[in-house]
Amino acid sequence: MFGPRRRSREIHLESFEAGLRSRYRVRGALQEGEVAPPALRREIVRRALAVAGVPAVGQGSLPTEGRFRIHVRSRWLRATLSAFPTLFGERLVLKIV
Repeated sequence: MFGPRRRSREIHLESFEAGLRSRYRVRGALQEGEVAPPALRREIVRRALAVAGVPAVGQGSLPTEGRFRIHVRSRWLRATLSAFPTLFGERLVLKIV
């Protein structure tokens, strides 16, 4: 994902039938990003949840949130990851603080 390169403060990952859609919030506007194939959707979501220390979200589960630090362009950034259950998997919102 290329959120920090686009200078976005939020990265949205949304599961849907055809895979995992990424969108970036830049200067208040949500911009379309890449679409990962359905075969990679579960692994991408699982890895993002693991990095943030968030337990896996299942259908019917409650939304959860985790915090972590990420190293980008020679500096450390703080981030939060919110996970919401959806019909096709999870919806993740990564906010860089």
